[in-house]
Amino acid sequence: MTADDVVWSMRHNMTDKSSFYGYLYSNVASITKTGAGEVTVRLKKPDYLFNDELASFAGVAVEKKFYEQNCNKAGTSGVGVMCTGPYKFDKWTRGQSVGVSRYDGYWNKSLPLKVKNIDFTFLTDDSAITSGLLSGQIDGTYGPPTAGPAQLRASSAGKLYSGAAPLAVTLVVANHKGALGNADVRRALRMAIDWKGIGSQVYAGEGTPASLQTVPAVYGFAKDDLTSYADSVRTDGSARIDEAKKLLAGVPADVKSKQISLVVPQQAETQQLGLGVKDAADKIGLNFKLDVVPATGYSNYLYDPATRGNTDLLYTQFWPNIPNPLDWLGLTAVTGGTFNQSGYSGIDGLYAEAIGTKDDSARSKLVLRMERKLHDEMDPMFSGIQLTNDVWLGSRITGAPAAFDYVYYPWAAHLGGTGK
Repeated sequence: MTADDVVWSMRHNMTDKSSFYGYLYSNVASITKTGAGEVTVRLKKPDYLFNDELASFAGVAVEKKFYEQNCNKAGTSGVGVMCTGPYKFDKWTRGQSVGVSRYDGYWNKSLPLKVKNIDFTFLTDDSAITSGLLSGQIDGTYGPPTAGPAQLRASSAGKLYSGAAPLAVTLVVANHKGALGNADVRRALRMAIDWKGIGSQVYAGEGTPASLQTVPAVYGFAKDDLTSYADSVRTDGSARIDEAKKLLAGVPADVKSKQISLVVPQQAETQQLGLGVKDAADKIGLNFKLDVVPATGYSNYLYDPATRGNTDLLYTQFWPNIPNPLDWLGLTAVTGGTFNQSGYSGIDGLYAEAIGTKDDSARSKLVLRMERKLHDEMDPMFSGIQLTNDVWLGSRITGAPAAFDYVYYPWAAHLGGTGK
């Protein structure tokens, strides 16, 4: 990795129209090489979020030469990827697996790098994944099926580990032109959903109702303020049907009669979640439609407006780039945010002020104001279920960390064998 690679990678993130992280570079004025191993970033104005974001994919460096030579083919099965990790791309069997092999020239010699080859398999059927884990056909996985914890915990074929995670099941408000354009309809629907039951039954006790749109693992510098506020609005997540009906009583009939559509991917847990939301809507008299689409194509609803159309609600299992509440808010509730499909703009001013505020305490108070507003409006995302970070390790392997940093950290470098 060279300084030229770093400059090219960061500039690509900043300027490429298809960049997933371009919005994080909005306050960047220039990125230049200022030494053999030095890159200098100059900002247009103070941004106390940007430095932290470089720990995520927003700061990942790839080889300039490789990406310029392969252009739009980089990341496809025939070309693969080029990065700086402890494993290198080996092969990609379309629809089946991606294989990587150990890179013995990896810079961090303190990591064990005991596993020579890893195959990542593509499976979407929960039963098939659980069976593969129990039989030993699959050595391990992050995020095992939520229907399988009881079987996995009882098995001697491996061990299930859990840790805290900045991870939540949420419902994204994608359309303000329909019934969900009304704040009381949004609040009533969220109130009527049995989040406690969903966490217990759909997510096998691994999910607990979330008080705020941002989950505790992401509170960061605003921990004290957000914890206090979350405690003040906390419920046990049980459905409050009568309260929801009273709230809807004041909503005009022509608004309540509009159909509300929810799209979920065709997987056991998401379909059960969808049915739980539909049951709540039916009980309070809303006109509700549940659409189930193939899991392999579901992401198009999140990222493609043409596919999404006038869909009102979208399912997502969401996590931020870093454990910082401003990152979560920037992704979900600020204009241009990746998961702000409705174009909500209610906290744009507060957000801009917060990322430019140096003092942690003052910045925390601004975050609190944003969270209050989002909770009061229940927009643009319903606070739903916060999840744990689970990892299953079969009897042949050890070492994969249970921490959620596996999303960005070279976790596979810690893998080892048990000798079984």
